[in-house]
Amino acid sequence: MDMDENTLKKLNSTKRLSKFIDIYHKRNGSLTNELNDVSAALKEENAAWEGAYVPGMQIFITGPAALGGACLLLKYHRDRLEKHFSNAFLKNAERKLALQETAFGSDFLSIPVAEQGISGALFALGKLAGLGFTIDSWKIPVIQEVTEICEYFQLNPYQLLSGSCHLLLANASYDPYPDTGLTRIGHLTASPEKVIVHGGTKALLNRPGPDEYLKILKESLK
Repeated sequence: MDMDENTLKKLNSTKRLSKFIDIYHKRNGSLTNELNDVSAALKEENAAWEGAYVPGMQIFITGPAALGGACLLLKYHRDRLEKHFSNAFLKNAERKLALQETAFGSDFLSIPVAEQGISGALFALGKLAGLGFTIDSWKIPVIQEVTEICEYFQLNPYQLLSGSCHLLLANASYDPYPDTGLTRIGHLTASPEKVIVHGGTKALLNRPGPDEYLKILKESLK
C-alpha cells in the first residue's frame, strides 16, 4: 500500500472507525465509506423522543450483532479466512448474512447499532435516556459463523460494526407477535448502572473502546 508517512500517522492515531475509513478511502479505493456514526444518528432519529424513556421499558434488538463487521471481513479479508475455513462454510456465512433484515414500525424508540457494535449502542442508549439497564448477553443473537469468524480474528462481536440492526424500546407491557424478528435482551432501570449479565455473573458496561474492526485495518498497515 503506497501511503505517505503523514497519512500513516493519522491512520494509526485514529480511534473512530468511520474516520479511519474516510482517510483510507481517499488513498485506496478498495473500501467504501458506508458507516453511520451512532451519535449523529441518535440526534436525528431520537430528538422527538426526548424525555420518553422510563424505567421498566423493554429493550429489543432487531437482528444479530456484528453483521457489518462480518461482511467487511468476508469481503476484504477472504484470503485469510480461506486459509482456515472451508469454501462451503464461507458461502453459508454469506448466505445467512444476506438474509438478515427486520422491518419495524416508526412507533418504536430506535437506536442504530453501528460503529462500536451493540456495546456502543447500549452505552449511547444509557446516555440518551439518563437511565441504566440490565442486559442478558446470552440473549443477544449472533450468527454461529460470525462467532467463529470473530474468534479466528480475535475480535469481540459485541463491539464490532453491525449492519441494518437497531435497538428498539417498548413499554413493559408490550408483547411482540411471534416471528417478528425482535429479540428481547433486557430493560431500562432507575439505577444509573449499565449492567450486563453473563450467565450467573454481572458486570458493568464501561464506555466502549474503538470498533474492533479497527484492529484488522491497522494490522494491514504494518
